[in-house]
Amino acid sequence: MSRWFPLAVLLAISFVAAQEEPYPFAVLFLSFRDIGNNALIPDVPASLQFTNLDLGTRTRMTRLIDNDGLSRYELKAGNWELEAVLDDQRTPEADYFVRTVFLIEPENFVTNLSVFTTPVGSLEGTVIDRANNRISGAALEFSCKSDQHSAYPIETNQFGAFSADLVPEGKCRVSAAYEGKVGTEEVKVIRGELVDVTVNLDRSIISSRSNYWFIGSGVALLLVAIVGVFIWKRKPKPKTHAEPSPQPIVEEKKEEKKEELNPRARDIMATLSENEVAIVKFLLGNNFESTQAKMRNALGIPKTTLARAFLSLEEKKVLTVEKIGKMKKVVLTDWFLGKD
Repeated sequence: MSRWFPLAVLLAISFVAAQEEPYPFAVLFLSFRDIGNNALIPDVPASLQFTNLDLGTRTRMTRLIDNDGLSRYELKAGNWELEAVLDDQRTPEADYFVRTVFLIEPENFVTNLSVFTTPVGSLEGTVIDRANNRISGAALEFSCKSDQHSAYPIETNQFGAFSADLVPEGKCRVSAAYEGKVGTEEVKVIRGELVDVTVNLDRSIISSRSNYWFIGSGVALLLVAIVGVFIWKRKPKPKTHAEPSPQPIVEEKKEEKKEELNPRARDIMATLSENEVAIVKFLLGNNFESTQAKMRNALGIPKTTLARAFLSLEEKKVLTVEKIGKMKKVVLTDWFLGKD
Protein backbone atom coordinates (compact mmCIF):
# COMPACT_ATOMS: atom_id res chain seq x y z
CA MET A 1 0.00 0.00 0.00
CA SER A 2 2.75 2.46 0.95
CA ARG A 3 4.59 1.47 -2.22
CA TRP A 4 1.80 2.79 -4.58
CA PHE A 5 0.79 5.81 -2.53
CA PRO A 6 3.45 8.28 -3.87
CA LEU A 7 2.55 7.33 -7.49
CA ALA A 8 -1.14 7.92 -6.85
CA VAL A 9 -0.36 11.36 -5.37
CA LEU A 10 1.67 12.33 -8.46
CA LEU A 11 -1.13 11.22 -10.79
CA ALA A 12 -3.67 13.23 -8.83
CA ILE A 13 -1.50 16.37 -8.95
CA SER A 14 -0.99 15.95 -12.73
CA PHE A 15 -4.75 15.53 -13.23
CA VAL A 16 -5.51 18.71 -11.26
CA ALA A 17 -2.86 20.68 -13.18
CA ALA A 18 -4.25 19.44 -16.47
CA GLN A 19 -7.75 20.48 -15.42
CA GLU A 20 -6.58 24.01 -14.57
CA GLU A 21 -4.68 24.51 -17.88
CA PRO A 22 -7.09 25.98 -20.49
CA TYR A 23 -7.64 24.16 -23.79
CA PRO A 24 -5.79 26.07 -26.56
CA PHE A 25 -8.77 26.02 -28.98
CA ALA A 26 -12.48 26.80 -28.83
CA VAL A 27 -15.09 24.86 -30.81
CA LEU A 28 -17.09 26.99 -33.26
CA PHE A 29 -20.41 25.68 -34.58
CA LEU A 30 -21.22 27.74 -37.67
CA SER A 31 -24.47 28.03 -39.65
CA PHE A 32 -25.54 30.22 -42.57
CA ARG A 33 -28.92 31.86 -43.25
CA ASP A 34 -30.39 33.73 -46.22
CA ILE A 35 -30.69 37.40 -45.19
CA GLY A 36 -33.78 37.78 -47.38
CA ASN A 37 -36.00 35.10 -45.79
CA ASN A 38 -34.02 33.91 -42.72
CA ALA A 39 -33.96 30.38 -44.16
CA LEU A 40 -31.20 28.01 -43.04
CA ILE A 41 -28.82 27.03 -45.88
CA PRO A 42 -27.95 23.30 -45.68
CA ASP A 43 -26.11 20.76 -47.84
CA VAL A 44 -23.99 23.13 -49.99
CA PRO A 45 -20.20 23.48 -50.47
CA ALA A 46 -18.68 26.54 -48.80
CA SER A 47 -15.33 28.21 -49.51
CA LEU A 48 -14.19 29.80 -46.23
CA GLN A 49 -11.40 32.15 -45.18
CA PHE A 50 -10.79 32.74 -41.45
CA THR A 51 -8.52 35.71 -40.62
CA ASN A 52 -7.20 36.15 -37.08
CA LEU A 53 -7.32 39.95 -36.70
CA ASP A 54 -5.03 39.82 -33.64
CA LEU A 55 -2.25 37.83 -35.32
CA GLY A 56 -2.87 38.61 -38.99
CA THR A 57 -2.93 34.91 -39.97
CA ARG A 58 -5.32 33.45 -42.55
CA THR A 59 -6.75 29.98 -43.02
CA ARG A 60 -8.60 28.94 -46.19
CA MET A 61 -10.68 25.79 -46.56
CA THR A 62 -13.62 24.26 -48.41
CA ARG A 63 -16.30 22.40 -46.47
CA LEU A 64 -19.62 20.76 -47.27
CA ILE A 65 -22.29 22.06 -44.91
CA ASP A 66 -24.30 19.11 -43.61
CA ASN A 67 -28.06 18.57 -43.85
CA ASP A 68 -28.58 20.29 -40.49
CA GLY A 69 -26.88 23.45 -41.82
CA LEU A 70 -23.99 23.19 -39.33
CA SER A 71 -20.21 22.92 -39.66
CA ARG A 72 -17.63 22.59 -36.87
CA TYR A 73 -14.25 24.38 -36.54
CA GLU A 74 -11.54 24.78 -33.89
CA LEU A 75 -10.28 28.35 -33.45
CA LYS A 76 -8.21 30.20 -30.87
CA ALA A 77 -9.82 32.88 -28.72
CA GLY A 78 -9.68 36.38 -30.19
CA ASN A 79 -11.09 38.61 -32.93
CA TRP A 80 -11.82 36.91 -36.26
CA GLU A 81 -13.00 37.87 -39.74
CA LEU A 82 -14.91 35.33 -41.84
CA GLU A 83 -15.34 35.51 -45.62
CA ALA A 84 -17.48 32.78 -47.15
CA VAL A 85 -18.81 31.90 -50.61
CA LEU A 86 -21.60 29.28 -50.80
CA ASP A 87 -22.07 27.55 -54.15
CA ASP A 88 -25.15 25.41 -54.76
CA GLN A 89 -24.10 22.89 -57.41
CA ARG A 90 -27.56 23.05 -59.00
CA THR A 91 -26.91 26.61 -60.25
CA PRO A 92 -24.16 27.72 -62.66
CA GLU A 93 -22.67 30.47 -60.44
CA ALA A 94 -21.98 31.13 -56.74
CA ASP A 95 -25.17 31.67 -54.68
CA TYR A 96 -24.30 33.41 -51.38
CA PHE A 97 -21.56 35.63 -49.97
CA VAL A 98 -20.77 37.02 -46.54
CA ARG A 99 -17.96 38.93 -44.86
CA THR A 100 -18.34 39.38 -41.11
CA VAL A 101 -16.34 39.89 -37.90
CA PHE A 102 -16.89 37.91 -34.67
CA LEU A 103 -15.27 37.35 -31.26
CA ILE A 104 -14.41 34.11 -29.48
CA GLU A 105 -14.21 34.68 -25.73
CA PRO A 106 -11.25 33.02 -23.94
CA GLU A 107 -13.50 31.42 -21.32
CA ASN A 108 -15.98 29.99 -23.86
CA PHE A 109 -15.11 26.46 -24.92
CA VAL A 110 -18.06 26.30 -27.37
CA THR A 111 -19.28 29.19 -29.55
CA ASN A 112 -22.41 29.08 -31.72
CA LEU A 113 -22.45 31.54 -34.63
CA SER A 114 -25.29 32.07 -37.11
CA VAL A 115 -24.29 34.24 -40.09
CA PHE A 116 -26.65 36.00 -42.51
CA THR A 117 -25.50 35.77 -46.13
CA THR A 118 -26.42 37.86 -49.19
CA PRO A 119 -27.77 36.09 -52.32
CA VAL A 120 -25.45 36.84 -55.25
CA GLY A 121 -25.12 36.21 -58.98
CA SER A 122 -22.68 37.15 -61.76
CA LEU A 123 -22.59 39.71 -64.56
CA GLU A 124 -20.97 39.55 -68.00
CA GLY A 125 -21.24 42.25 -70.61
CA THR A 126 -19.86 44.33 -73.45
CA VAL A 127 -19.73 48.04 -74.27
CA ILE A 128 -20.54 49.08 -77.86
CA ASP A 129 -20.92 52.33 -79.79
CA ARG A 130 -23.69 53.33 -82.23
CA ALA A 131 -21.96 51.43 -85.03
CA ASN A 132 -22.08 48.25 -82.90
CA ASN A 133 -18.28 48.28 -82.42
CA ARG A 134 -16.91 46.89 -79.15
CA ILE A 135 -15.12 49.57 -77.10
CA SER A 136 -11.87 48.66 -75.32
CA GLY A 137 -10.83 50.77 -72.32
CA ALA A 138 -14.30 52.20 -71.61
CA ALA A 139 -14.67 53.42 -68.00
CA LEU A 140 -17.22 51.42 -65.96
CA GLU A 141 -19.37 52.22 -62.92
CA PHE A 142 -21.68 49.82 -61.03
CA SER A 143 -24.64 50.81 -58.84
CA CYS A 144 -26.20 47.67 -57.38
CA LYS A 145 -28.69 46.84 -54.63
CA SER A 146 -26.19 46.80 -51.76
CA ASP A 147 -22.51 47.41 -51.12
CA GLN A 148 -20.19 45.54 -53.45
CA HIS A 149 -18.75 42.30 -52.15
CA SER A 150 -15.91 42.01 -54.65
CA ALA A 151 -13.97 44.54 -56.68
CA TYR A 152 -15.95 45.55 -59.75
CA PRO A 153 -13.94 46.10 -62.97
CA ILE A 154 -13.11 49.75 -63.69
CA GLU A 155 -12.85 49.43 -67.49
CA THR A 156 -13.49 47.05 -70.36
CA ASN A 157 -10.71 44.71 -71.52
CA GLN A 158 -9.07 44.61 -74.96
CA PHE A 159 -12.17 42.94 -76.40
CA GLY A 160 -14.59 45.53 -75.03
CA ALA A 161 -15.92 43.09 -72.43
CA PHE A 162 -16.18 42.91 -68.63
CA SER A 163 -17.34 40.51 -65.92
CA ALA A 164 -18.23 40.80 -62.23
CA ASP A 165 -18.74 38.02 -59.67
CA LEU A 166 -20.57 38.01 -56.32
CA VAL A 167 -22.96 40.78 -57.37
CA PRO A 168 -25.88 41.20 -54.88
CA GLU A 169 -29.24 39.88 -56.09
CA GLY A 170 -31.63 42.55 -57.36
CA LYS A 171 -31.46 45.54 -59.68
CA CYS A 172 -28.01 46.65 -60.83
CA ARG A 173 -27.20 49.65 -63.03
CA VAL A 174 -24.07 49.47 -65.20
CA SER A 175 -22.75 52.73 -66.72
CA ALA A 176 -19.92 53.19 -69.24
CA ALA A 177 -18.12 56.21 -70.71
CA TYR A 178 -15.63 56.64 -73.56
CA GLU A 179 -14.43 59.73 -75.44
CA GLY A 180 -17.37 61.96 -74.53
CA LYS A 181 -20.05 59.29 -74.92
CA VAL A 182 -21.93 57.51 -72.13
CA GLY A 183 -24.47 54.76 -71.76
CA THR A 184 -26.37 53.04 -68.94
CA GLU A 185 -28.19 49.74 -68.71
CA GLU A 186 -30.17 48.27 -65.81
CA VAL A 187 -30.34 44.51 -65.27
CA LYS A 188 -31.81 42.17 -62.67
CA VAL A 189 -29.25 39.95 -60.95
CA ILE A 190 -30.60 36.50 -60.01
CA ARG A 191 -29.10 34.27 -57.31
CA GLY A 192 -26.73 31.69 -58.75
CA GLU A 193 -27.28 32.84 -62.34
CA LEU A 194 -25.13 34.56 -64.97
CA VAL A 195 -26.73 37.68 -66.49
CA ASP A 196 -25.60 39.24 -69.79
CA VAL A 197 -25.73 43.02 -70.37
CA THR A 198 -24.80 45.24 -73.31
CA VAL A 199 -24.14 48.94 -72.66
CA ASN A 200 -24.68 51.25 -75.65
CA LEU A 201 -22.75 54.53 -75.72
CA ASP A 202 -25.66 56.54 -77.11
CA ARG A 203 -25.49 59.83 -75.18
CA SER A 204 -23.05 62.74 -74.87
CA ILE A 205 -21.37 63.66 -71.58
CA ILE A 206 -21.21 67.42 -72.28
CA SER A 207 -24.34 69.36 -71.32
CA SER A 208 -25.60 72.56 -73.03
CA ARG A 209 -24.25 74.66 -70.15
CA SER A 210 -20.84 73.06 -70.61
CA ASN A 211 -21.02 73.83 -74.33
CA TYR A 212 -21.54 77.53 -73.59
CA TRP A 213 -18.58 77.45 -71.21
CA PHE A 214 -16.31 75.88 -73.83
CA ILE A 215 -17.44 78.35 -76.50
CA GLY A 216 -16.81 81.31 -74.20
CA SER A 217 -13.40 79.95 -73.22
CA GLY A 218 -12.50 79.48 -76.88
CA VAL A 219 -13.46 83.06 -77.76
CA ALA A 220 -11.43 84.41 -74.85
CA LEU A 221 -8.36 82.39 -75.85
CA LEU A 222 -8.72 83.58 -79.44
CA LEU A 223 -8.79 87.24 -78.33
CA VAL A 224 -5.70 86.72 -76.15
CA ALA A 225 -3.88 85.12 -79.10
CA ILE A 226 -4.76 88.03 -81.43
CA VAL A 227 -3.49 90.63 -78.92
CA GLY A 228 -0.31 88.62 -78.40
CA VAL A 229 0.39 88.44 -82.14
CA PHE A 230 -0.24 92.20 -82.54
CA ILE A 231 2.23 93.06 -79.72
CA TRP A 232 4.84 90.62 -81.08
CA LYS A 233 4.70 92.15 -84.58
CA ARG A 234 5.27 95.69 -83.24
CA LYS A 235 8.48 94.71 -81.42
CA PRO A 236 11.72 95.42 -83.40
CA LYS A 237 13.37 92.18 -84.43
CA PRO A 238 17.12 91.81 -83.63
CA LYS A 239 19.51 91.10 -86.48
CA THR A 240 20.47 87.49 -86.65
CA HIS A 241 22.81 85.43 -88.74
CA ALA A 242 21.36 83.61 -91.66
CA GLU A 243 19.72 80.51 -90.45
CA PRO A 244 20.53 77.30 -92.27
CA SER A 245 17.80 76.00 -94.49
CA PRO A 246 15.71 73.38 -92.79
CA GLN A 247 16.65 69.83 -93.56
CA PRO A 248 14.00 67.74 -95.23
CA ILE A 249 12.27 65.46 -92.86
CA VAL A 250 12.60 61.90 -93.88
CA GLU A 251 9.82 59.73 -92.57
CA GLU A 252 10.95 56.38 -91.41
CA LYS A 253 8.95 53.59 -92.79
CA LYS A 254 7.59 51.35 -90.15
CA GLU A 255 8.47 47.77 -90.58
CA GLU A 256 5.51 45.80 -91.66
CA LYS A 257 4.39 43.31 -89.14
CA LYS A 258 5.23 39.84 -90.27
CA GLU A 259 2.39 37.45 -90.67
CA GLU A 260 2.44 34.92 -87.86
CA LEU A 261 -0.18 32.64 -89.39
CA ASN A 262 0.37 30.14 -92.15
CA PRO A 263 -1.72 30.37 -95.36
CA ARG A 264 -4.09 27.62 -94.19
CA ALA A 265 -4.79 29.45 -90.91
CA ARG A 266 -5.32 32.77 -92.69
CA ASP A 267 -7.85 31.19 -95.06
CA ILE A 268 -9.73 29.62 -92.14
CA MET A 269 -9.73 32.87 -90.12
CA ALA A 270 -11.50 34.62 -93.02
CA THR A 271 -14.47 32.24 -92.63
CA LEU A 272 -14.90 32.51 -88.84
CA SER A 273 -17.50 34.50 -86.93
CA GLU A 274 -16.62 37.44 -84.68
CA ASN A 275 -16.64 35.32 -81.49
CA GLU A 276 -14.61 32.55 -83.15
CA VAL A 277 -11.99 35.05 -84.33
CA ALA A 278 -11.77 36.50 -80.79
CA ILE A 279 -11.23 32.99 -79.36
CA VAL A 280 -8.47 32.12 -81.86
CA LYS A 281 -6.68 35.48 -81.34
CA PHE A 282 -6.81 35.00 -77.57
CA LEU A 283 -5.24 31.52 -77.87
CA LEU A 284 -2.56 32.84 -80.26
CA GLY A 285 -1.58 35.37 -77.63
CA ASN A 286 -1.46 32.80 -74.81
CA ASN A 287 0.93 30.13 -76.15
CA PHE A 288 -1.90 28.49 -78.15
CA GLU A 289 -3.80 27.23 -75.08
CA SER A 290 -5.99 28.38 -72.17
CA THR A 291 -8.93 27.31 -70.00
CA GLN A 292 -12.61 27.90 -70.65
CA ALA A 293 -13.03 29.91 -67.43
CA LYS A 294 -10.09 32.20 -68.20
CA MET A 295 -11.32 32.81 -71.75
CA ARG A 296 -14.87 33.54 -70.59
CA ASN A 297 -13.66 36.18 -68.12
CA ALA A 298 -11.25 37.74 -70.63
CA LEU A 299 -13.51 37.76 -73.70
CA GLY A 300 -16.84 38.43 -71.99
CA ILE A 301 -18.58 35.78 -74.10
CA PRO A 302 -21.48 33.98 -72.33
CA LYS A 303 -20.99 30.33 -71.43
CA THR A 304 -23.53 28.94 -73.89
CA THR A 305 -22.23 31.10 -76.75
CA LEU A 306 -18.64 30.11 -75.91
CA ALA A 307 -19.56 26.41 -75.88
CA ARG A 308 -21.22 26.68 -79.31
CA ALA A 309 -18.16 28.49 -80.68
CA PHE A 310 -15.86 25.74 -79.29
CA LEU A 311 -18.01 23.07 -80.98
CA SER A 312 -17.88 24.90 -84.32
CA LEU A 313 -14.10 25.38 -84.10
CA GLU A 314 -13.59 21.71 -83.17
CA GLU A 315 -15.54 20.68 -86.27
CA LYS A 316 -13.25 22.91 -88.35
CA LYS A 317 -10.15 21.27 -86.72
CA VAL A 318 -9.06 24.67 -85.34
CA LEU A 319 -8.92 23.63 -81.67
CA THR A 320 -9.54 20.80 -79.24
CA VAL A 321 -11.31 20.89 -75.86
CA GLU A 322 -10.08 18.52 -73.16
CA LYS A 323 -11.97 18.13 -69.87
CA ILE A 324 -9.67 17.77 -66.84
CA GLY A 325 -11.85 17.30 -63.77
CA LYS A 326 -14.13 20.38 -63.67
CA MET A 327 -11.71 22.38 -65.84
CA LYS A 328 -11.86 22.53 -69.65
CA LYS A 329 -8.51 23.01 -71.42
CA VAL A 330 -8.67 24.58 -74.91
CA VAL A 331 -5.69 24.11 -77.33
CA LEU A 332 -5.12 25.16 -80.96
CA THR A 333 -4.45 22.13 -83.19
CA ASP A 334 -1.12 21.48 -84.90
CA TRP A 335 -3.07 21.19 -88.17
CA PHE A 336 -4.36 24.76 -87.82
CA LEU A 337 -0.91 26.04 -86.83
CA GLY A 338 0.67 24.30 -89.81
CA LYS A 339 2.90 22.07 -87.70
CA ASP A 340 1.76 18.72 -89.08
